[in-house]
Amino acid sequence: MRKTHAHDDAQSINNVLERRAFQLIAISCLAVFLCAVLTLLEGDILICQLLISSVPPLSFCLYLAHKKHTKLSSEGFIWTLTFLLLSILWLSNGFFNAGLLALPCILIFAAMLGTSSSFGAILALFSLNIALMGYLHSRGIFVFSHITNEKTRPIISIIIIGVSGFSMRLLIKDYTHAIRRLGRENAKVKESEKAIAFLANHDSLTELPNRTLANERFQEAVQRLTLSHSNKKIALMFIDLDDFKTINDSLGHAAGDRYLVAIAERLRDATRPRDTVCRLGGDEFLLILEGLDHERDASLVAGAIQKRISRPVITGQHKLVCSASIGISVYPNDGERYNELVKKADIAMYRSKEVGRNTFHYYCVSMNSDALDRMQLLDDLRTALKNNELYVEYQPIVLLATGKMVGAEALVRWQHPTRGIIGPDMFIPLAEKSGLIVDIGAWVLERACHDIAGLQHHHATDFYVAVNVSTLQLKRDDFKERVENVLASTPISPQSLELEITESELLSDSAEFDEAITQLKAMGISLAIDDFGTGYSNLGYVQKIKVSKLKIDRSFVHGIQGNSDNQAIVRAVHNIADGLIMSTVAEGVEHACELDFLKRLGITHGQGYFWSRPVAIECLIHLLQEPHTTSLNNELFLS
Repeated sequence: MRKTHAHDDAQSINNVLERRAFQLIAISCLAVFLCAVLTLLEGDILICQLLISSVPPLSFCLYLAHKKHTKLSSEGFIWTLTFLLLSILWLSNGFFNAGLLALPCILIFAAMLGTSSSFGAILALFSLNIALMGYLHSRGIFVFSHITNEKTRPIISIIIIGVSGFSMRLLIKDYTHAIRRLGRENAKVKESEKAIAFLANHDSLTELPNRTLANERFQEAVQRLTLSHSNKKIALMFIDLDDFKTINDSLGHAAGDRYLVAIAERLRDATRPRDTVCRLGGDEFLLILEGLDHERDASLVAGAIQKRISRPVITGQHKLVCSASIGISVYPNDGERYNELVKKADIAMYRSKEVGRNTFHYYCVSMNSDALDRMQLLDDLRTALKNNELYVEYQPIVLLATGKMVGAEALVRWQHPTRGIIGPDMFIPLAEKSGLIVDIGAWVLERACHDIAGLQHHHATDFYVAVNVSTLQLKRDDFKERVENVLASTPISPQSLELEITESELLSDSAEFDEAITQLKAMGISLAIDDFGTGYSNLGYVQKIKVSKLKIDRSFVHGIQGNSDNQAIVRAVHNIADGLIMSTVAEGVEHACELDFLKRLGITHGQGYFWSRPVAIECLIHLLQEPHTTSLNNELFLS
């Protein structure tokens, strides 16, 4: 864009010079011709011949100007006039001649059209010639006559002054135009500088301050606090929107952008004018609250923000709702450097995520060690697959009516080389956030299909395996191909594979998600919704994708005999599944009384410690061979 403007400006200047060259040469040709006529009438044949002799070269210069050869025509024009004037002065009455008035006119032409060197040379040439004329005249060597023709001199003078005035008028006009244009360009430059400075320090979407400006605002707040010699505090509040990714995935980035703009406006409304609200990027915001009497005063702001964010945002036909996880660090209690305090507020925000989201936490020292531990654990997890530290255990799924084992859920486990067994509740969330769940999930799928294929071959051909999959896996373009490759490399039918999707994953309803579900069902693979009742129950989507099973979360099954609320929830889930022609699987069955209640209710399948803990494939085969040993009290599976 800048190059285009520069090219346009240069072209505009060239057009002006071309036009001015043609105009000045044309008016000068006319002036020379008129002077030639006047000198002829005056009877001064010699001067008339000089004037007439200059017409052809001037006409040629006019032709060159017409053909846009501006530089060549201009140089030829001003030097032709220069030599013409000097010849007239030397051959007539010297500096007493009326032609001397043309000298400034030629200098104006040289300034407007010629180069700097040409202008300097002509000025020097005129000065030397006039000085030489004066010297020779004063010494009597070359005496110039004072006698002039009083009739033609005024007319020639008027012609020369007219050409000079016309040239000056053009020069002033161009100068004025250039000054005005320069003023407009200068105003545009200042506006551009302001826009660039704003963009450099603000978020382009929400127009909130960005990281750079937030740092400057923090330093200014610290300086004011130092100068006031007060004990007030400055709180940095790190805000992350919960489940915002779902809005982008399901409704698109345009809807997500509109939602972020609305949230930015709410954050402004929830803070004081002296506070700073900035967007760090994505769905992350930072608040700088200065002049707090006590660090706990930030709790009031955090509570107000969460209430404002939790209110629905209407964009088009959609009602969007998100909660916010907030972390707070305080100056100078938690540190004095901006980056350090932002990092600690971020750590506190992740603690809010870990305990269930939609809450806020202040930073404390123990969080730092927890964050470092998570980073180290994630680093170890990256190499776990390569080092064969992961393995799969299987928890049986039985028919409640007969007690027959019909399938098993594949559960990944991690044998850390130094920490021992690490529970999935610790490393699966890390794998989800880092994207490692894609590779881990693919490995579990392949391992489970391979193990169950061997079990089917020797023991139970109708036995199936349930494998958990995440949204990240389903949205991968190569997921269907991976499943097909696994089924092709192991002698297991698609009907023997069941993929479990956590209920909360249904929030990620999108074109990619729908396509993946459709492709899997077309292959003959059954689908189950895991942990049903704990998330955002999307019954319309459950019906749409036609899953085979709903798995009731263990939190509703445990202690169900004496808990009327859990009984109502389990009964409702079973009725939903029954109405949609689905099976139900009760997870976490541990006691006979729970089993009896579930059987009376009509639940078809169950899994839990009542039959077996998750076990290795060899133990699972043993359970199939010796079904009478499947008891919670069996020491084989408690060890």
